[in-house]
Amino acid sequence: MKFALKQKIKKFFCGEGDMSIRISPGRVYFLWALFVFLIVCICLRIYYLMIYNPEWLISRGDDMIVRTQEDDIHRGRILDRNGVELASSVPKHSVSLYRKSFHESKKSRKELDEQLKVLATLVGMPYQTLRDRVYASQRGEILLAKEVEAFAAAQIKEMNIPGVSQSKILHRYYPTAEVNAQLVGITNIDGIGTEGIEKQFNDYLLSIPGKRRIKKDNKNNIIEFMGTYQEGKKAEDLYLSIDERIQFKAYTALKYAVEINQATSGSLVLIDAWTGEILAMVNSPSYNPNNRDDYESRRARNRSVTDSYEPGSTTKPLIAMGALAHNRINWTRIIDCRPFMVNGKRITDSHAMNSGNLS
Repeated sequence: MKFALKQKIKKFFCGEGDMSIRISPGRVYFLWALFVFLIVCICLRIYYLMIYNPEWLISRGDDMIVRTQEDDIHRGRILDRNGVELASSVPKHSVSLYRKSFHESKKSRKELDEQLKVLATLVGMPYQTLRDRVYASQRGEILLAKEVEAFAAAQIKEMNIPGVSQSKILHRYYPTAEVNAQLVGITNIDGIGTEGIEKQFNDYLLSIPGKRRIKKDNKNNIIEFMGTYQEGKKAEDLYLSIDERIQFKAYTALKYAVEINQATSGSLVLIDAWTGEILAMVNSPSYNPNNRDDYESRRARNRSVTDSYEPGSTTKPLIAMGALAHNRINWTRIIDCRPFMVNGKRITDSHAMNSGNLS
C-alpha cells in the first residue's frame, strides 16, 4: 500500500514514463504559483488588519493580558463622643497560589516541598493538606488562607515561593470587646456589617473601591497601568453620642445587677435629659466580638432596642406631672383609686384590689 502511494506521488510530479529522471515543468510551476498566491493572501490579510482594522488585533491581545484591578476596600472607624475607638480595621492578608506558575518553576521538587512545609506553618494548615491542595487540585488559583497576620504575610513574601500571591483584606477589631458588642455590632469575614451600628451605617463606613485597567504577563506580574476608569469613595469615620467612660460603668453595674438578681438578661439606657442624647446603652449577657467562638444570636441582640416591655409604674410620675402642669389637679387633691369600669372592662390596681382614696 505504501509502495502504491509512493508511485502515485512520483507520477503526479514526473508524469508518465521514466519517473526517476522526468519532472513535469507545468506541475512545478503550478505549485510555485500556489505558494506565492497563499503568501500574497497572508500578506494582504496582515496589511488589512494592521492598517485598516488594528482594533481587532488590539482587542484580541487585550483579552489575554488586560485585567481589572480594584483598590483595597477600607472601612471607617466607629468612635465615641470623645474620639475613643470602638471599632477599627487592622491589616490582614489572604494567600493564594497559582498552580501553573508553581509547577513551571525551575526550582526542584525537593526545594518546593521544603518551602511548602514552612508555608503550611505560616498559614496554619497541616502540611499534607496543603500539599494535596497544591498537587491534586485542578483549579488554576487555590486559596490557601483567608486571614493571615501581617508578620506571617511578610515572611511568606520573603520566601518568594513561585505562584504565591497575597491580597489585603479587612479584619475588624473591637477594643472595648463585650462592653459595646450589641450596640456597635459586628462584620462578617468579607468586612460587611451584619449587626448593630456596623449594619445600619454599612454604606457610610465602607469605601467604594476605584477601578483601573492593567496588563499582566503569564506569571501574573503587572507590566503596565492603563489608567483609572471608575473613581472610588473614601470610607468615613462615625462618631456616636456614647461616652465610653459612662458606658463602661453602666455595663459593670448592669452585669452585677443581673448576677445578684439571677436575671436572664438586663438592659440599661442612660440619656442626657437636656439634649436627649444617649450616653450609654448596654445589655447583659454580652459576648466578645473579637472571638466568635462564643457568639450566640441571643447574646448579639440589642435588647434595649429590639425587646418590648411594659413600663408599669414608671409612667405614673409623668402623668402626675402633666396633670399638675396643666392645672387639672393640685397637690391637695384626693383621688379615688377604687376599681372602675371602662367600656365594660374592670380596671384594678395590680398590687391591691381596693386602694381606696389616695393623695
